[in-house]
Amino acid sequence: MADANCIRHRKQRPLLDLCGGGSLGIVTSTTIHLFPVSQVCAIYLFYPVDEAQDVFGCYRTWIADAPDGLTLSVLIMNFPPIPYLLEFLRGQSFALVRGCYSVAPSPMGKYSCVIGASGSCR
Repeated sequence: MADANCIRHRKQRPLLDLCGGGSLGIVTSTTIHLFPVSQVCAIYLFYPVDEAQDVFGCYRTWIADAPDGLTLSVLIMNFPPIPYLLEFLRGQSFALVRGCYSVAPSPMGKYSCVIGASGSCR
């Protein structure tokens, strides 16, 4: 939606049409509000990439009733075969679950479960 800022930007920099259409955007500033917390618990869970479908299914189960202080993400990570990575990571692919909980006491034990061969979350 065009407004006065978009019109001004178009006049100053006509090659950067930031006022609609396309998918290019440039962030020139941002404000982040921080909140004090007394404890942070973080996890990185690595699963073989061939278990990715089960990992993603369990993620859906976990996130459905996750408390407000919990952030979880799930992804597939491909590590290049470069020497400065830990040996077990080099050239490998994994399904990763990343989590951060910022309220005590932490329920992370619930989320660091093992995904069984049947695809069930234990």
